[in-house]
Amino acid sequence: MKKLIILSIWALSNVLLSQSNVLTIQDFNFLNNSNWQGSLMYVNYSDNKEVFIPTSLTISIKNNTVNLLTTYPNEPKANSKSVIKLRKKGTYFGNEKVDNIERRQDGSLLVKTSYNGRDNGQKAIFYKFYELGVSSVIITKEVQLIGTHQTFIRNKITLKKIKL
Repeated sequence: MKKLIILSIWALSNVLLSQSNVLTIQDFNFLNNSNWQGSLMYVNYSDNKEVFIPTSLTISIKNNTVNLLTTYPNEPKANSKSVIKLRKKGTYFGNEKVDNIERRQDGSLLVKTSYNGRDNGQKAIFYKFYELGVSSVIITKEVQLIGTHQTFIRNKITLKKIKL
């Protein structure tokens, strides 16, 4: 009986820890020094049509930061470098509040964040979904305009891991 109670407590603590809303840099270690290729889909402001462009991403982990080098071969002026620091004891991913974390049994990570901003000049709440896996990365940005209850996808990066 004692073993059953200890096993139950252990299992419950694992479930609670895997669902915690606190990120650690260790959550991202499996992505360190990785390279990815795929596409960025964004909804064009002028005509609301989806546009797809080839995208490459390099991820590295240093100290308490996730470093992203994003390149667009057909639009090199749009290339970017981001350094995202875990802040406020892991409750913020850069300037984005961590709303939910799902640590999956296969080692992948699903992180939902939110932040306030403007979309096409209108106040909005942005929701980002980071689906980080061993062989694929999907980052989706949804927008909810203030005063509405609907969200829509503004952009989505879909990538597969490559070996160099």
